Amino acid sequence: MKVGDQFRKNKLSLTPGGSTITVILKSGKVLEYDKVKNVEAYCNHLVKSGNVKTVKVGDEIIWNSND
Repeated sequence: MKVGDQFRKNKLSLTPGGSTITVILKSGKVLEYDKVKNVEAYCNHLVKSGNVKTVKVGDEIIWNSND
């Protein structure tokens, strides 16, 4: 599911450019965030929730839960 701009909190996420991040939650739900400018900070924020199983940038897995 692509996350719509109306659900984004950072104004930079509304401007063109950046990376697309795919997040796979432990529930199996897949979320796609586009126009991410600071991939490292964004991923760190997502992972802190404890609900994330995998984070990918493009086809590359950049974080994977040990659970």
